[in-house]
Amino acid sequence: MQDQAIWKAFYEAAIEFRDLKPWEWMYDSDIFAVQDPDSGEANYCCIMGNAGEHFAFGLYLGQKGLESYLLLSQQPIDLPYPDQIAMAHNQHMLKVEFANRDDLSKKDLEQLKALGLKFRGKNKWILPRFFTPGSTGWLIDSQQAQILTYALQQACDVAKRFKKDNDLIYQYDDKTLLRTPTTQDDALQWNDQYIDNESFSVTPFPSITPTQALIDKALSELKQAQTALLFLHQYAPMQVMDDDGRIVFPRLALWLSNPDGMVVGQEIMMPNDGPETIEQSFFQLIHQLGFIPAQIGFNSLMGYMAMTPLMEALGIEPIIMPEEPVFDEVLSFMGQYMGMGE
Repeated sequence: MQDQAIWKAFYEAAIEFRDLKPWEWMYDSDIFAVQDPDSGEANYCCIMGNAGEHFAFGLYLGQKGLESYLLLSQQPIDLPYPDQIAMAHNQHMLKVEFANRDDLSKKDLEQLKALGLKFRGKNKWILPRFFTPGSTGWLIDSQQAQILTYALQQACDVAKRFKKDNDLIYQYDDKTLLRTPTTQDDALQWNDQYIDNESFSVTPFPSITPTQALIDKALSELKQAQTALLFLHQYAPMQVMDDDGRIVFPRLALWLSNPDGMVVGQEIMMPNDGPETIEQSFFQLIHQLGFIPAQIGFNSLMGYMAMTPLMEALGIEPIIMPEEPVFDEVLSFMGQYMGMGE
């Protein structure tokens, strides 16, 4: 299929879904899956808009996408605010929003013009984006448009039948509805299957895998001091450009003295930077300071979970303290200095 035909089919499917308005009788918790005919991967459909504010179709990609959805939807109500933001930034999905004209980029509008499409009214314009951890929502390519087309078409089918019989999705407590394709006479035929809900054990944030040589060096050269450091680790309230020219949200990793909040070590981490970046920064810092701290206070679970293996290896007491005023003071100063939003 030529690119122009792929895009035409995508917008037709998105228009059908938009006009069906399945969010009027479905919730974002009514999850079902669609198997992509090309990759064979099961992608998970989420219909957004029942609250009447934000109308969209989310397609969580594979097991990684499903995990990001479940972590976001099942997050504890007392999760520190920086971690709530991190959960929102850590999604792995394709999304079609039904937005206003002003929300579309120049490239979106050019794509619509090339297809002879134009919409009128609030929440009528089609805005497709690809989200991966740290992204601000990137333009999709033709391959992603094809994946979305299959999913949107099957979402319309499921939504119509679910309106009459919600057992379609909830027939089995421990299974998920999966729409699967077969090819017959060069055309796709779709069928219902029910697959076991995959059990997984995943933590919301990654942890450092300690480098034993660095631990041994620190323990042999440094003594523990009865003092504490603070660690501010969260997504920055600003956007930057990565090496590929894409706009992303970086993560801040700031080591602060306690109680005055002076920045004694820092990293600006891009989406592809793993927790090993924090490990390198931490060991460099404690060798510069000449001691191992007795305690580390964290503003986020993300920072705490990253550091847990190192703290255990070095005998450091962790304290999660998101309401510590020093953290807000440092962020406020950075906002004024760098022009960042609150």
